[in-house]
Amino acid sequence: MIESNGVIKNCEQNIAKAYGTKYALMLTNGATMGVAIALHTAKNIGNKLLLIGDCHKSVHNYANAFNFNITYANDLDNINPNDFDAVLITTPDYFGKVKDICKLQNTSAVVIVDASHGSHFAFCKNLPQLDTQVADITILSFHKTLPVLTGGAGILCNDQTIFDLLCYSRSVLHSSSPSYLTMASIVIGHFQKDILLFKLVCNAFSVQALCTNAEACFVI
Repeated sequence: MIESNGVIKNCEQNIAKAYGTKYALMLTNGATMGVAIALHTAKNIGNKLLLIGDCHKSVHNYANAFNFNITYANDLDNINPNDFDAVLITTPDYFGKVKDICKLQNTSAVVIVDASHGSHFAFCKNLPQLDTQVADITILSFHKTLPVLTGGAGILCNDQTIFDLLCYSRSVLHSSSPSYLTMASIVIGHFQKDILLFKLVCNAFSVQALCTNAEACFVI
């Protein structure tokens, strides 16, 4: 996986296609590893990092470990993203709330979106969509919202130069003994959409699944 080719590379290409991006990387050390890889990549571009809103503790840990010059902001009001080398924002957050990242479009900064809780968005029309055209790097935690084994995660990207840096960072930071069971579950979780849990995820957010008496009702 560290230098993916053959069937693993094909799987990553299929994942990229499923999310409408040019490139994807599989990870078996979780989205925390995705954060590390994304920030390591950004560090190779510049040192000034803007963190917007609440972030996972791994963001703060790796940002400090990589010795970034960090600026914190609650939102993008009165902030010029072009003043930074990289910007990291979490959306959806841990309560499912989605932030508007349109202000980050066409910025010179590398835009990193921690979308760990939004891996399922691409597969249900009733949910918000991942804005992978604005983000330079999108981090996904497949195992949180898809039927994927613990540790299954991924990174999406559209830029060849950034993708090459991501591949290098993965080779430096990721375990050299990735879980093939986890990788297999990533593929199954994305492409066997007829399985029960996938239907549960989609139908849980459909109009037919909502009850007026506030009782949980899932139409499978």
